[in-house]
Amino acid sequence: MRLRPRILIPAGLLVLICAGLIAFRTLSAPKLPETLRPFPYPYTAMLALQSHIDGTTPEEYEAVHAYLNGRENTVYGDGLSMDVGDSLWLYADNNGVSYRTGDTRDISEYMTWYNGLSDEENDADLIREGVQKGWIDSMHTYGDFSRVDTEDVTFTRELAERAIRTLQDNDIYMKIWINHGNEANRQNFGGWLPFLATSYQAGSDPDSAWYHTDLLLDYGIRYLWNSHNSGRFGQTDPLFIITLRDGQKLWGFNAYTGYRKGLQWHYTWNPTQLAAVLTDENLDALADNYQFSIIATHFGSDGIWEVLGEHNTAAFRRLKSYWTSGRILVARSERLLDYAALRRSVAFENDGTHVDITEVNDPISGSYVPTAAILDGLTFYVDDAETAVVTVGGEPVDEIYLQRNPADETGRESIGFRWHKD
Repeated sequence: MRLRPRILIPAGLLVLICAGLIAFRTLSAPKLPETLRPFPYPYTAMLALQSHIDGTTPEEYEAVHAYLNGRENTVYGDGLSMDVGDSLWLYADNNGVSYRTGDTRDISEYMTWYNGLSDEENDADLIREGVQKGWIDSMHTYGDFSRVDTEDVTFTRELAERAIRTLQDNDIYMKIWINHGNEANRQNFGGWLPFLATSYQAGSDPDSAWYHTDLLLDYGIRYLWNSHNSGRFGQTDPLFIITLRDGQKLWGFNAYTGYRKGLQWHYTWNPTQLAAVLTDENLDALADNYQFSIIATHFGSDGIWEVLGEHNTAAFRRLKSYWTSGRILVARSERLLDYAALRRSVAFENDGTHVDITEVNDPISGSYVPTAAILDGLTFYVDDAETAVVTVGGEPVDEIYLQRNPADETGRESIGFRWHKD
């Protein structure tokens, strides 16, 4: 649901507020070394479809991902075998804020771990299975706490504690947090600005009754969509650093949500808009400019007939053709963000015959010497791919991790770490 500014702000004050963004948001992305290939060979771009779970029934979730991620024949066509991630809710306590046209369903019919705020499991088995399959890779906060009266807040720190305990007990560790819903969702954080639409966000305020980011970052959340819209379909680097109100830092990321139309923001994250987003024009520009794209959407917002109608299935098939032709690597959000963070943080030496990865200098998690198992996709230009040597911390890398590549569009050969196998 789009949030509206509460009051008009004098221009001078707005300048001061925007200048204050520097205190918690660092935008600059480092320039890539010339011997580091921007993306895994042979791709020149990377794209993630990131679905917010709002308004999705279990049946719709299974049908969408059987088609997008699966390999078997479905009623919508052969499965596309793409790597597409969704999000999860543990709770739902929405008392009438609708996410789909003509919605008459009870909130309990939507996909959540628990039934309402109770201890009774609702779709827990399906969510566990989805995480194991890679169909679910993010938290759309702890749940849906949107209320008709936005001062009727039902989220509590105790619910956050129970949610994290539930995930840990089931060996589920999400890295991505996506803010959700209207101003009653005080658990949101990372985009707080006084006097603006996000001024309600209290999740990272230590003085708030709704404070929980001490628990959440300790649990393992590393990436945040902070409710700020982006109209950039392609980005050189999707990441920026956010300093929270409690002083903790994590990666923020930009996700394409639509475009400005006059004074209004036109959202394209409804499934009716997907075909208009996944166009040849957008995809060609992404590949030609060596960019990332994270497309925010809601597979369940208007039902399966919209998500998997012919206009969208044609667009999904188009996206797959860019993947299978070696132009755009389609990846779930967690993998895209992990790669973007690794690419900007890796330290290495490369003389054209020997690549030695010395360490990763991550501004969020610190410096460390990685293992070959977490370097998926990193690719380096070398003089001769067949004879080049790769080491990590001076130790040889087993050939099972490596991929030796012929010359690409630049005329240079490369050697890299294989992308995820599943």
